[in-house]
Amino acid sequence: MSSALKIAQDEVDKFNQSNGGKGGIAHVARKIGVARPTLSLFLAEKYTAQTDQLEKTILSQLVGRVPCPHLQNDIALVQCESFSTRSMPMSSPKEFRHWKACQVCKLKPTGDNNA
Repeated sequence: MSSALKIAQDEVDKFNQSNGGKGGIAHVARKIGVARPTLSLFLAEKYTAQTDQLEKTILSQLVGRVPCPHLQNDIALVQCESFSTRSMPMSSPKEFRHWKACQVCKLKPTGDNNA
């Protein structure tokens, strides 16, 4: 069993345990951005296409994720770090609000919470 397969299966099982035993595959598929049938076939080890890209997606999306209070969603740690440590965005009010929230966020990866 590949590490990506185990990680995805554990995530599905965790969701199912707290939600009446169903919906886990659909939930995890949405979370990592793949189609539910794709993840279902992968978990059943019946996915006939190359799995390299799917495994990379699973690992990047499920490992090293942090909850973003501003976006109210989990994001990859590298995405959090790159956004919070970038220079101040000047052309997009939406990105500026996000960046400004990052500067005082307790979860900021650099640990520097100063604006």
